Amino acid sequence: QRRKAPTEDVRDNDEEVDIYKNMNNLEYASALWKKALRRDQEWTKKEVTDVVHWLKQGLGLLCGIIWGIIPWFGLFGNVSFLIVNVLVTFLYYSKYLKIDDEALFDGNRWELIQEGFLPSYAIFLVSWILSYNAVWIG
Repeated sequence: QRRKAPTEDVRDNDEEVDIYKNMNNLEYASALWKKALRRDQEWTKKEVTDVVHWLKQGLGLLCGIIWGIIPWFGLFGNVSFLIVNVLVTFLYYSKYLKIDDEALFDGNRWELIQEGFLPSYAIFLVSWILSYNAVWIG
């Protein structure tokens, strides 16, 4: 006979549960973005990863449009997006938010750098192709 998995929800921070449990997704997003624009806030791991994920999606869209208009393409375009993505992420959380990633992510800085990269890259490619075609081909 199979054993049932525990139904308890494992959380990183019990305070986080109390703060956000009565909010819907729109209220949570609104509260999180207000917090993301302010310096020197207390952050949980989930909050930081959510903000960095969505920051990268916006960055992917913006860079794709700019790269298509300029026009940058090929390996140079891909590598330059990778560099911009990593630099903006690192500067945002370490310099602007002043988050100690070594403490919050147990010394695994790459977990935060990788957060949301593939969806961001996909958005970058689609917006890059569409904007390039709209400006230079269409």
